Amino acid sequence: RSGTEATAQIAGFAEAVRQRAARLSNILTHTAAMQAYARERLLAISIGTPGDIDRQTGYFLYAPRFEDCTKLNLHTIFQEAFGVDVLVKNDVNLATMGENLFGAGGGCRNMLYIALDYGIGSGMILDGRLFEGARGFSGEIGLWLMDPQEAYERYRQNTLPDQLGLDSIVSCFAIRQNVRHRLAAGQHSILLNWAKKDEDVTLERILDAFRLRDKLCMEVVEEAAVKFACALKNLIDFLDVEVVILGGLARKFGDYYLDIVRDFLSRVQPTFPPRLIWSKLGDESTLYGAIGDALEHAFDQIVLQSGE
Repeated sequence: RSGTEATAQIAGFAEAVRQRAARLSNILTHTAAMQAYARERLLAISIGTPGDIDRQTGYFLYAPRFEDCTKLNLHTIFQEAFGVDVLVKNDVNLATMGENLFGAGGGCRNMLYIALDYGIGSGMILDGRLFEGARGFSGEIGLWLMDPQEAYERYRQNTLPDQLGLDSIVSCFAIRQNVRHRLAAGQHSILLNWAKKDEDVTLERILDAFRLRDKLCMEVVEEAAVKFACALKNLIDFLDVEVVILGGLARKFGDYYLDIVRDFLSRVQPTFPPRLIWSKLGDESTLYGAIGDALEHAFDQIVLQSGE
């Protein structure tokens, strides 16, 4: 793409976000008036987004799901629309807070949340607080390099690709790609009755075949679960948490997936592994985390104001 095209796309995306913020502002004003609440009662807004935000500037540092979004500032857009404090966090970090405050990790001072979706991300509560790192960039385990030998060979050839990370091995996207490759190689599956083209092999159809105990799909899920368990073992050894909570689309593989991970950890973990469970809040974990984040900020402001 030309620089002009990229700039136009950024501007269009930013304008769409601004319009959505303005609509939300109008809805809030209308609703507040009908319920006899003053607009001033709004104390804070909490936003969860894929990617990582620069704490100093409010701009994206890294957001693989969005194209050319480094010039987009959600903090500024929503603050201008609502005129209140705006908190912007990574969506998986907010999901971690949600599970810790209201979900499966309630009461845990040291826990790990991992979103197993089309990509993979994680968040952690350490000593009772969300840990975000120096730049808010912690938890990006999907970027972990998982094959040192291949990385070394590619390095020597000066051909390091983006597809060496954990995302490309165990995510739901990787599961879909692995199924497609096996079908293309001639392996049998019930999917052949439903999908005539490569793009017809969707995750939804893979899930349907998996529920029917299709051998190919179950083997691919087993492979992904074991490879994920390898990475999880290293995380457990490093962080020593009480609970590991798994969320995202992989929840649809149910106990089959979870039991494989548990079995692997029981064989290789030198100490008793932490409790491993599915998310309790599901798709709403980020929403609950945003509520908790906004409440915490509002309480802090009240305390500061009362001390003045």
